[in-house]
Amino acid sequence: MSVGPEHGTQVTEAAQAAGVSRQTVSEWSNHHGPFQSELSERRDQALRDVQQRLEEAAAMAVEVLAQLRIESLHFIQDLLHSLLNLVVSLMGGVLIDDGL
Repeated sequence: MSVGPEHGTQVTEAAQAAGVSRQTVSEWSNHHGPFQSELSERRDQALRDVQQRLEEAAAMAVEVLAQLRIESLHFIQDLLHSLLNLVVSLMGGVLIDDGL
């Protein structure tokens, strides 16, 4: 079990939720094999759930970034096309091919 500053609060909250004393939860988590196994499995499952949500969020972020990149490229292409048309118009409608 964790030993950080929030550990005592977690034990107290667990005890209140289970309707037992804080000492009982502490004893279970330190000395009761089946309780330790179940606690470990639930922690592992919680970590797997968080990891899965993070992976899903990362995949969605990649999709959004890819879409933004495509939209940005279309915007830049349209902007360049408009600028080219403006330059051609300012030159009297004559497009000079300088080999670029």
